[in-house]
Amino acid sequence: TSVVLIEHQSTWNENMPLRMLPYIDKMYRKIIKERDAKRAMYLSPLVKIPTPKFYILYNGPKLAEPRPMLKLSDAFEDPEGGDLELRCHVIDISYDENNAILQACQPLRGYSYLVHLIHKNKVSGMTDDNAIHDAVLYCKDHGILKDFLKQFGKEVVNMFSLQWDEEEAKRYRDEYAMEQGMEKGMEKGMKEGIATATMKFIRNQLKRRVPYEQIAEDTETSLDEVLRIAKESNMVY
Repeated sequence: TSVVLIEHQSTWNENMPLRMLPYIDKMYRKIIKERDAKRAMYLSPLVKIPTPKFYILYNGPKLAEPRPMLKLSDAFEDPEGGDLELRCHVIDISYDENNAILQACQPLRGYSYLVHLIHKNKVSGMTDDNAIHDAVLYCKDHGILKDFLKQFGKEVVNMFSLQWDEEEAKRYRDEYAMEQGMEKGMEKGMKEGIATATMKFIRNQLKRRVPYEQIAEDTETSLDEVLRIAKESNMVY
């Protein structure tokens, strides 16, 4: 058996292998607990665990040079001296009629086309919200991801809205740093930008009545802070 972890990226991020580490750690902890293998690890027989596989689905701007794989060891201060490795396979899912990956997987092709439409709408001058809603409606009307969007359309809209918020936060951070011309400016812009995106994500999750503990874990925010936001937003449940 295998454990397959997949992350979608619309902006290039060299740190994906490092981000995958806590994910796989959490997965193995859960597997060990479910198999009651904690005691077995201290016995002689080998404890078998599922084989990990890591994939990055990338549909951002074209890279100057294709990067089919990212490795954790690239981040080591001494790349030759480490004993730990984690390899992420990069799969380009940018919308293209000739993309063999998309031709082989209809749901992935539909998702890629949805993202393509959203970008196209934004370039034409639509606001972020209108670009997302228009693309979702178009796909529904034309039988693209129809069943999925019918069931999870609202979640899809929220997901893309949060994604644009994060991109806006990044732009704010970069612009602020450029104006200040100092590292302090960059740090402040980053913190404020990330805080804005995180706040909106928390409120969206509260609207969906996701358990407080789960929201706190997903956003790495204290439970008290999540409860405070729920009270201020009149979304206590």
